[in-house]
Amino acid sequence: AAITAAPEMQADYLKKHDEFLAQTGGKVLLVCNMVWSNEEFEYFGLEQFPNLPALIKYHDLLQSIGWFAYFDAKSYLGWTFNNQGEPVKPEFPPPPAPGETPIYKLVFFEMKQAYYEEQEKVEELVKGQHAMAKQIKREIVFDAYTRMNNEENFSFMIERYPNLEAMVAHYKNLEFTGWFKYSKARSYLGRAVSGALSGLDS
Repeated sequence: AAITAAPEMQADYLKKHDEFLAQTGGKVLLVCNMVWSNEEFEYFGLEQFPNLPALIKYHDLLQSIGWFAYFDAKSYLGWTFNNQGEPVKPEFPPPPAPGETPIYKLVFFEMKQAYYEEQEKVEELVKGQHAMAKQIKREIVFDAYTRMNNEENFSFMIERYPNLEAMVAHYKNLEFTGWFKYSKARSYLGRAVSGALSGLDS
């Protein structure tokens, strides 16, 4: 998201935003400042709603106050599924400990044809990634299927790394092992500023 409202208007709009979330049962799980890593948006975040009607009502309320004239954003819907393709309740890792300042990475995925044609090799690479993740303390905060909402990406996820060096090490490993033969992605880096999963909210 990018905020174009004047500073004196932002507080009023954000207060309404919080009220609309409460009315519809929505939750802000994570907000990350990303302006230092790209020139397109200031923040990315993760919101959770109890159902699709609640989400639609939330956006109707935002539209009623002219929200979209002052806040530029791109949104993607996601559902969590198990290995059988059945919807399941998402499970989230605990927030970072006080004093920790992890790096968050929002990643949009699309699988290449080789992913489906070389499943044995892919499974081998995934096992190696899991081992690497434990070594560098990488965590998946959220992972969701989003194809039903757009034609560009298969899924999106938010990763958490203890520091920038760990994130760089992970992606160097992906490149070295040939993972990008099977997947293409668009990523955004950020640091948490609020949200239930950030460990920063009171």
